[in-house]
Amino acid sequence: MKEKNLIILCVVFAVLVSIIFFKKSLKTEVPTTEEIVDIIKPSINNDNITGILLWLGANSSSETDNAKTVHLAKENEHWVVKTQYGVYGSESIITPLLEQLDQLKGELRSNKKEILSDYGIADEEAVHVELLFQQGEPIHLVVGT
Repeated sequence: MKEKNLIILCVVFAVLVSIIFFKKSLKTEVPTTEEIVDIIKPSINNDNITGILLWLGANSSSETDNAKTVHLAKENEHWVVKTQYGVYGSESIITPLLEQLDQLKGELRSNKKEILSDYGIADEEAVHVELLFQQGEPIHLVVGT
C-alpha cells in the first residue's frame, strides 16, 4: 500500500471516530427523578363517582358518540354502559377497578411534556380515563398503551 493511501485511510478513520463521539455528546438524556408519588390527589370516594369515560387517542371526552369511547354511568346503584344501548356493566369488575385507582402510586419520571410519547402516554396514543363526580371537577387519568 502506498504511503499516500495509508494517510488518506487514517484521516477518514479519524473523521469517522470524531463524528461518532460528537453524535454521542449531542444525545439528550431523559431527566428523571427518583420519587414515588400518589397518582390521584386527593383521595377519591367511590360513592361520589357518577360516571366514567374511557377513550383511546386524542379525542375529547365530549365526543361520546365516537367508536373509541366508552361511557359508563351509575344509575340506581348499577353501572350502565351508555355507549352500548344502556346494558348493565359488571359490578364485579368496575368496583374493584375504582378501588385500585384510588391506591395508584407511581414513579415520577419527568415533568417534560416532550417525552410523554417515550412512555406511551402522549394524547394521541394513550388510553384516557375520566372520572365524573356529583360535585366537583372530573379527574382525568392517562394510561400508556
